[in-house]
Amino acid sequence: MNMKFPRLPLATLLCAIVCVTASSASHSASQESTIMQAHGDFDVKITPQKPDNPDAEAAGFARIALDKRYHGAIEGTGRGEMLASG
Repeated sequence: MNMKFPRLPLATLLCAIVCVTASSASHSASQESTIMQAHGDFDVKITPQKPDNPDAEAAGFARIALDKRYHGAIEGTGRGEMLASG
């Protein structure tokens, strides 16, 4: 059995696959290259806290409350807590 494949449909299919692959790859690269940056200052107020339970006190855990204020391109506030032992 000698089968001959038509070359034109096969070539068209291969070209279509290459074009779609190249198009999706360039679209992904442009999304990754978009980087946004904001510049400004921030202030941090650090307040030591007491342990909130006897087990934490016995283990020697230290708690610190963080109050942050952002100034510049972004105006806002943030709150956090840091735990430490040692």
